[in-house]
Amino acid sequence: MTMIANDLSGDTAGRLTVACVVGLPGPLAERCAALLSELSALPGRGNIPVVSANSLGELGHRLLTVPTPAVLLAERPESSLLQALIETERRFLVVLESPRTSLDTLVNERGMSVADAIRLVANGCAAITGLAVTPGALVIRPSDGADNRVLRDAIAAHFGMASQEAPEPDSEVSLPAAGIQAAEPDWKELIEESLAGGDRGLPLPALAGGALDAFGSLDGGGLRGPLTWGRDLLTAAGSPQRPATGAVDITGASRCLVYGPYIRLPRGSWSCALLFGCSAETVGLPMIAEVFAGNVLATARFTIEDAGIFEIEMPFENPDSDALIEVRLFNGKAAFEGRIAIGKVTMTPLQTRRLRVN
Repeated sequence: MTMIANDLSGDTAGRLTVACVVGLPGPLAERCAALLSELSALPGRGNIPVVSANSLGELGHRLLTVPTPAVLLAERPESSLLQALIETERRFLVVLESPRTSLDTLVNERGMSVADAIRLVANGCAAITGLAVTPGALVIRPSDGADNRVLRDAIAAHFGMASQEAPEPDSEVSLPAAGIQAAEPDWKELIEESLAGGDRGLPLPALAGGALDAFGSLDGGGLRGPLTWGRDLLTAAGSPQRPATGAVDITGASRCLVYGPYIRLPRGSWSCALLFGCSAETVGLPMIAEVFAGNVLATARFTIEDAGIFEIEMPFENPDSDALIEVRLFNGKAAFEGRIAIGKVTMTPLQTRRLRVN
């Protein structure tokens, strides 16, 4: 991928071959990419194309059919792409779009399901958190998009381009404050309700806020607290597969009962806490919980000693910020009857590394 990395740095004439915009999906990132395309317009050829890619491999594929120069819009960039940006010491834009705006864009404009939209935005947050303090980055916040001419001038100055009069956007862009505030769900009530036959999902503010709020403004200050992945983001195994909002029947052979949500985490030390409930029929059943990302990062083996609600904690080290994290729960042997119900997964960043013990 050396040739693609070189495209990020510019050609021998000094012109950018690929100018990069990194940010969560939404109108502000799209507008920044469009302005950069206009500013980079070639005589007689008009605006340069905008391509979407999140890895060097994807970028290389796009550039096979799109001539350079081009503007790259990366909504959930992989570490190889970000590392290439840093190593080539080029200037780029980091657009800190509001997570609420990103969710609105994905659900209402792109037709994505709520759960999939939350996964995508959470993956983008994990990818770009801390990127704002990278040398060469111009940080664009929602408030910076209020005046289109000022925004255009700032982008032009950052890339050393001549700015011309910029038209106002076709319609006013709503840029709500970052953060999705919601009351903490009554997890005990939800689990007990599911074990009794209920199948209630979490309200959108609670589900989205738990997965996204801890990222804060993504301005380099780090996570503000634990991440909560509500059960709507997990999948109950079976046919057909469904969100793990209701009880899971464990009758049958040893198998994976619940898994997901396939969301990235920043590299580092973490603690995973899985909250779930069990019916009386499961007493004495061995269980296995795992954190998985291409290989097993943590395992907890335990036996259900009583009916009720329990929490299993597993510390682990995440070595790969590109890996999609999966939490799994298995019954350790065949069961004749019984039900389990999931509440949530809580991912807490640890300040110190934990030593593995025998």
